[in-house]
Amino acid sequence: MGWQRNMFSKKYVVAVAMLTSAFAPSSNAENAVSPRIVGGQDATISEAPWQAAVTIRRSGGTAFCGGIVIGSRWVLTAAHCLDLADENDAYSLAPASEVSVYTGTAVIDGADFNNFRSGVSATFAHRDYNKDNFSNDIALLQLSSDINANASSISLATLADQSALDSNAGNNNQDLQLTGWGFTNVFGTQSTDILQKATLSAVSDSTCASQWAAETDLNLFAIAGYENNYLCAEQSSITACNGDSGGPLVWIDNGTSKLVGVVSFGVKTSSQNCPINRLPDVFTQVSNYSSWVSSCQVGSCNSFSPAILNSGGGGGGSFAWLSLLSLGFLTFRRRLS
Repeated sequence: MGWQRNMFSKKYVVAVAMLTSAFAPSSNAENAVSPRIVGGQDATISEAPWQAAVTIRRSGGTAFCGGIVIGSRWVLTAAHCLDLADENDAYSLAPASEVSVYTGTAVIDGADFNNFRSGVSATFAHRDYNKDNFSNDIALLQLSSDINANASSISLATLADQSALDSNAGNNNQDLQLTGWGFTNVFGTQSTDILQKATLSAVSDSTCASQWAAETDLNLFAIAGYENNYLCAEQSSITACNGDSGGPLVWIDNGTSKLVGVVSFGVKTSSQNCPINRLPDVFTQVSNYSSWVSSCQVGSCNSFSPAILNSGGGGGGSFAWLSLLSLGFLTFRRRLS
């Protein structure tokens, strides 16, 4: 069942977007940053009706990521999910013709999966996205048709919401919900067709940065404005993994669900794709990007321009279209390659 749910890994940093290639993984997919959910439980779509699956046709296969419904025709995801370029090349934004979105289902396999599909009419990726440190790792998709009736949108957290969450960070509140279809073991070898959920707790900016400072591959202290760009979270025996990238981190605030983060990246070791109890997972802090999202929705935002494919759109351009009928090999926090 064949999407490849791994994203490209950058030095020992793993991006948590879900990347899956159908039947035959592309050569680039194996060195992609990868997000996933390890230690999660099965979830229904009613528990996360804003959850979306995003597929991106690439050279050699199809990449898979998570997404977040924020409007009847708008889905948020990670910028790294839409990058058609190799790891060391300049960012190349996937055009709308190469992207599909699936909403309203917790199961990404089966003969009826295509019934949940929406085409994409426009793609946007933050123009200041940095492939080296994953800052501004956020993108927006405009759909060509409404989301499935089973789906519903979630509100973006405000700066005041983020401040309230920050004030309680480090207290192990377990009030953050992570969902996705990424890999389900630390080695990135097991996956599930059923949406997974897990509960995390926020980690303070200073604690997260100091822990990551020990990792020479990505020192959050060295990134200007990291406190606004990133949100960190963790929980014992739980982590995001390959295939989870672009998915939602939701704050349950007195019974109200608010989108606080987009799955971005986590640590990777020489022996494990998604080690647990090592370092906090890192998410794009959405409260810092509400103005950017609003500007994109009116057609005027700071975005990369979509790539122009050699053979044009519609037929998949220069990319091989691989069958997506069976999507069972998806993985959490797996970055698309």
